[in-house]
Amino acid sequence: MKYLLVGKNGVFETMIVAMGFLGLNDMNSCKEFANVQMENTGKTIKIGTDAKGNDVYVVGNKFPDIVEIVNNELKALSNKPVNSELTLIKIATQGDNLNSYLIVLAKIPLLGTLFAHLAKYLTLQSKAKLIQQGQNLRLVHQAGLDPKVNRVIAAKPY
Repeated sequence: MKYLLVGKNGVFETMIVAMGFLGLNDMNSCKEFANVQMENTGKTIKIGTDAKGNDVYVVGNKFPDIVEIVNNELKALSNKPVNSELTLIKIATQGDNLNSYLIVLAKIPLLGTLFAHLAKYLTLQSKAKLIQQGQNLRLVHQAGLDPKVNRVIAAKPY
């Protein structure tokens, strides 16, 4: 199976969530982290493979809701069963709107690198929360639960 994590920023918050999904904590394991040029291409980036052989990819899109809708429509049009080979997970994190603007500003000649570094700094400030979000997503998918239903994942039952 393949997991595609779609967020507003593919190489910032979404990438750290994907690393948490895989159980990785080392930012050096993914050379595309905070690569604004890769973000602007709109291509999927393979983060890695989990213990069960599932590939995990990320992509950034200005409108992640549309990607999910298109994916669902393509599944409906195909003759494949609902549990297809691709599982799309929409990622929304605190601060992704600000980083979206910073990525746009990063295209400005001369000043762009300042905005790119600021986006990277802000993302790294919330690294622990993002990795935890990825780990929670992994638990939800391992349990076979619907990720769209809001749940509290606790270490012990209430």
